[in-house]
Amino acid sequence: MAGIDWLRLWHDMPNDPKWRTIARASGKPIALVLSTYVHLLVDASRGVTQCHDESRDMSQEVTNVSRVTRGVTDVTDEDIASALDVSEEDIRTSRVAMQGRVLDGNYLSGWEKRQPRREDAGNPETGAKSAAERKRDQRERERQARDSVAGHDTSRDVTQSHNREEERREESSSTTPNGVVVDSDTAADFTLGKLVQTKPKAARPECPHQEIIALYHEILPMCPSIRDWTPSRQQALRGRWNEDPKRQNLEYWRTFFTYVSQSKFLTGRAKTQEGRKPFLVSLDWIVKAENFTKIREERYHNEDAA
Repeated sequence: MAGIDWLRLWHDMPNDPKWRTIARASGKPIALVLSTYVHLLVDASRGVTQCHDESRDMSQEVTNVSRVTRGVTDVTDEDIASALDVSEEDIRTSRVAMQGRVLDGNYLSGWEKRQPRREDAGNPETGAKSAAERKRDQRERERQARDSVAGHDTSRDVTQSHNREEERREESSSTTPNGVVVDSDTAADFTLGKLVQTKPKAARPECPHQEIIALYHEILPMCPSIRDWTPSRQQALRGRWNEDPKRQNLEYWRTFFTYVSQSKFLTGRAKTQEGRKPFLVSLDWIVKAENFTKIREERYHNEDAA
């Protein structure tokens, strides 16, 4: 998320046994110990200005001072106490108990392991790149790969495209007995030497999955509701839709679901053997090719269907 700096927490951090040890040593609740550590962790992530070698000359010291060191905290007991609404003594006691366990002075132990440099905004010393830099380099590599492939195929594509266009023109045209060239996309009929042209076939309408599901819920409310319309279920419904132009309208499916609702067996109203659960049809069961055919053949519309 842009504009927000992040740090890492390890998965077992809330349940790490060391918090119980620190709580026992400090005499403070585990909740206070954890809250205090989180404040220390966040402050250390922001980074504090450090100068590690004051004996160096002024120019070197300026360089060190300008460098930001993450993992070191300088937040005060008073600041944390105010944030958590506890006493400074509570915070001081907790921090003392953390020494040698999760703190080494003001440095958070294990910082380099749990907050690796690759999570920071790059590292010029080691050459580590920030997340933005790595993403930018990846996009550049992908662009160069696309350009390379495009350049290699350009001349070949020009020739092949020209040949395909010529073939398409030859295949897509026909000649009438009178020498009139007719586009093959236009249906042509020759009656007594006259050319009769018909309009091209209309494009097949897309299967309206959500509308059909809504009709199913409306007309068959006693049947299982659809929660996940998976790719396999979509494929089955699309298959039934495309099999017959008569099915390619919502009125057909309203009539079809109404017909299904009249079946006692498919809607759980048929008599069953003792202890046997009534059968309830589901939409994914309906649109399977074999089941769809059986419904249309009236296999389930009688008292003995079960």
